[in-house]
Amino acid sequence: MRKKSALLASKIKKLQKEEEEKVMMMGDESEEKGRKATKEIMDDFNKKQKQKEIDELNRLDMNRRRIFTYTDLLQHTLHELILNIRMPKEYEWGVWFDGKGIILAIRDKNKVLHKRAFRPCHDAIHDRNAIKTLALWAEDIYDKCEGKLQPGIWTPQNRN
Repeated sequence: MRKKSALLASKIKKLQKEEEEKVMMMGDESEEKGRKATKEIMDDFNKKQKQKEIDELNRLDMNRRRIFTYTDLLQHTLHELILNIRMPKEYEWGVWFDGKGIILAIRDKNKVLHKRAFRPCHDAIHDRNAIKTLALWAEDIYDKCEGKLQPGIWTPQNRN
């Protein structure tokens, strides 16, 4: 156990040192060097983000022929996006597949139930966008209940 924590601590220190070096490079006294370093760092970050997106699309595309695996994968992806919102424990929420579509339900701190769903079309791009829309809606519900939602922010409309 000590080896794992020591290894983890060394990795964290290494990452911190790398980040400090990046910040020093971007904040170089020479504006030209700082601008060049910032551009390189942002290009590297954008490349990693683009690769992550491609990997996600490939994973969805490979599993779309297997219906249960594909819907499970969509549910898991939506679940992870909702976890990233970090709602407090007084918010209850769940993601499930009812045979027709994937449902997201959130019971806020005032015990009001909010539900949204979508039917997977087995096109990775469309289904990924539907998942991101549901995750955005969940974050907006959370922000609205906490009073943090800025006016003028787009939220998906309920079709009841």
